[in-house]
Amino acid sequence: MFTSRQPFLQRALPAVRTSRIPIKSRPFQRSFTSTNTNLQTQPASQPSPHGNFYRSHGRALFKSLTLAFFSYQVFYWAWITLEAETTKDEKRKIITGLEEEVKLLASGKGSHVLKTGEGEGSGKRLLEEEKT
Repeated sequence: MFTSRQPFLQRALPAVRTSRIPIKSRPFQRSFTSTNTNLQTQPASQPSPHGNFYRSHGRALFKSLTLAFFSYQVFYWAWITLEAETTKDEKRKIITGLEEEVKLLASGKGSHVLKTGEGEGSGKRLLEEEKT
C-alpha cells in the first residue's frame, strides 16, 4: 500500500512545469509542421464537377430521399393496418354466420346439414328425401 497522500496520477505522471509568462509576452516560437512548404506553393487542382454537384446539392438530395423513405414507411404501415382490419371484419362475419348456424342446428331447425356420424353422400340423400 502507498502511504503517500498524493493522488495516484500525480505520483504516476512526471511533473509538468508550465510557464508563468502570459501568452502574448512570450517570445516567438516556431511551430513544427509535417507538411512541405513546396507543396503549398503548387496551384490547387480543379475539383471534379461530380464532387461540386454533391457539395452544392447534397443536403437537398439527402432531405428529399429521407422524406421519401419515411413517407413510404407511413403509407406501408397504413396499408397493412387497413388490410388487417378488413381481414378481421371478414373473419368476424364468418364466425357470426357459423354461430348462427350452430344455434339453428341446436334448436333442431337446421336439418339440411349433415347429421352426426353420416358421410358426405348421405347429406345429398337427405336433401333429396326432403324434396320428395
